[in-house]
Amino acid sequence: MEYSYGSFVFNIKFMKYLILLKENNTFDIPKGGKKDDEKPIDTAIREAKEETGLEIKPIPYFSVSYEYEKRHGKKIVTAFLSIVEDENIKISKEHAGFLWLSFDELLNDPRTYKNWLEILPKVNEYLTKFLAIKDLNDQYRMLPEKYEWDLSRNFVPGEGPLNARYMLIGQAPGREEDIKLRPFVGRSGRLLNKIIEEIGLKRSDFYITSVVQFFPFNNAVPSKRYIDLCKPFLIDQINIVKPKAIVLLGNIATTTLLGFDNVLINHGKIVEKDSIAYIVTIHPASALRFKKYYNILKEDLSLIKKF
Repeated sequence: MEYSYGSFVFNIKFMKYLILLKENNTFDIPKGGKKDDEKPIDTAIREAKEETGLEIKPIPYFSVSYEYEKRHGKKIVTAFLSIVEDENIKISKEHAGFLWLSFDELLNDPRTYKNWLEILPKVNEYLTKFLAIKDLNDQYRMLPEKYEWDLSRNFVPGEGPLNARYMLIGQAPGREEDIKLRPFVGRSGRLLNKIIEEIGLKRSDFYITSVVQFFPFNNAVPSKRYIDLCKPFLIDQINIVKPKAIVLLGNIATTTLLGFDNVLINHGKIVEKDSIAYIVTIHPASALRFKKYYNILKEDLSLIKKF
């Protein structure tokens, strides 16, 4: 069995996929075999540079695989999804030319392989989610420019697969998140990661975000004004990701999305709303302060495995 790694490359300036042409006028993507201890995604980046001259940016958390028969056996290709803005292509001698094709053009071109027809809808669906989140975040991070603002001006975007089955929603970024521009990477995040692993899941199984995605200085509780400003963006994130289940970490997340608080009384509740199961639990910060809450958080998080 032979393995190859490459990428479907999408130009976000004119919204089309890059397709390479072989000498016999059939389709290809930039791809090739690994070198030494190269990671698959690095192979895809290198092959794109060598075959097209483009510096691609793979979209995190997404890849698809397909296989085809070669003269000496099967070949399995793992393809990432990448974006570019550059259109200055320098085709290597390995290919005869290239085309820029829209999704519909790809589906309807007789040269598109049958196995591509099976995976391209997944590729394009994820790309659609990525572009929607990108546009949403571009609008969201501009809030400090539009309103009187006494939170940090550093926007901390959500993180994780855009087709995640599960979602985690906290209160707001902390100091370390404000510095690293990633959600749940401080002490609470490290404890959360530990519990996620203990229940047999991975951080990458979740899309992780917060009600307010700007750090309230001194770890203050976000005011209703800021929650109201940020809530529409949170709802849009949920609608883009479309998770099966959402874990609400703490009072702010629970009140914002379900309308009730007192998590210590209501923890472990599962509320069905708009075809999503909401699981109520305490915030990891509480489990850091009080050891007795650790098992509560772990048991509540375990409920997500039902979905």
